[in-house]
Amino acid sequence: MQSAVYLVNLDRRADRLAEMRAQLDRIGLTGWTRIPALDARAVPAGRVHPRVADRGHRVRMGRGSQCYAASFLAALEIFLADGRDSAIFLQDDVRLSPALAPMARDASFVPEGIGLVQLEQFGSGQGKVLLGPELARAPFDPQRKLHRLHSRRAGAACFWLRREAARAILEGDFEIDMPTDHLLFSPNVSPVFDRLDVALMTPAMARQDMAGTASDLSAERRRKKHPVERLRRLHHEINLLPRQAALSLTGRASWQRPELQL
Repeated sequence: MQSAVYLVNLDRRADRLAEMRAQLDRIGLTGWTRIPALDARAVPAGRVHPRVADRGHRVRMGRGSQCYAASFLAALEIFLADGRDSAIFLQDDVRLSPALAPMARDASFVPEGIGLVQLEQFGSGQGKVLLGPELARAPFDPQRKLHRLHSRRAGAACFWLRREAARAILEGDFEIDMPTDHLLFSPNVSPVFDRLDVALMTPAMARQDMAGTASDLSAERRRKKHPVERLRRLHHEINLLPRQAALSLTGRASWQRPELQL
């Protein structure tokens, strides 16, 4: 069955919507649905959603990150009401490979136990991540392989999600107090990571930050971190080192530098 495709986009960013529409047309990906994003410039003070914390974050969330989390929850509700078994979620500042279209048409090669696949490379993507053995290869492009993810990986601009994983997020008994990419792709802090069964595709088929379409979250990303926040972030980076070292030393996983191929 074909995956649903959802594009999260602010009403005031018609420029980015036009860029994405043209790009999706070029790669032959049709039938996608736009999800209106909650606008950080327009929402009143306080919580943007009952599930999204407005303070006391484990990983700091600016107002834009909080609004994106709320928009993502809204997209999950639409997905679960749609009836399809899987979906691809996109932000509107991502460059896409033509390989995304066949991925949307048929992702049956993804092993049944995997509920979430990160399809993008965020930024320069130079860092290594801890990956398990190869799980599967994409039949439409055998260079692209799936590996189980065992370490944090930034980016939530392009990913594939199974219905059961969406339900685990939407119906989970936890408050979202971290940016969406940490919620989805960080075993160090995410309260739901272990239930999602997360994999990474390499080479990636998307890259965030399209040229000429400045992100509304860029100021948040450039903000200088408070020393306490830096210490907390360091703790999150190393709190799984014993488990990760055991996986590496026993050959059940290895540190690799994922590739990008658009």
